[in-house]
Amino acid sequence: SGALSLLQILSPRLRRSTGNHFWRGERNTTALPTATPEPTLCGTPINGTLNLSHSNLSQDELMLKLDEDLCQAQLGRILELDISHNNVEMDLLSLFALFFPMEITLSIDASCNKLTINILDAEFLCKFPSRQLLFLNINNNPINSLDTLCLPSSIKEIDLSFTNISQIPLNFA
Repeated sequence: SGALSLLQILSPRLRRSTGNHFWRGERNTTALPTATPEPTLCGTPINGTLNLSHSNLSQDELMLKLDEDLCQAQLGRILELDISHNNVEMDLLSLFALFFPMEITLSIDASCNKLTINILDAEFLCKFPSRQLLFLNINNNPINSLDTLCLPSSIKEIDLSFTNISQIPLNFA
């Protein structure tokens, strides 16, 4: 997936009525000017929750929404992140790397995407700082195995339903 145009990323423009009146021919009409807000690529958390679900986001679009350099102020306020039901195709390590600046995040829902586990990167996940993440939902993703997966020790609940996993390793018991 190549570079994205700004139009593909930005939300539709907001419209509002200001009550300005213009003469058009013989009729008095009300114009509805367009209010163009400053473009924001960052997702904005509301009450600690950043809901990007059902947005048809690709990996590149998600990376822009969660860019550490552009969005540092917002990322530090996210308690819950919902990126479910998108078109995110990436390995779990890359996903965790996106979450690294989210120091207080307790819950991540990444269900119904195209997440995988890259065996070569699995060992690095063992060294990933645990932060405060308690809940991880990665159901409905094409994950095949947990044999090499290490998760942050802080995780209390993980949803792996509707994946391609046929066995749960003993270290998960």
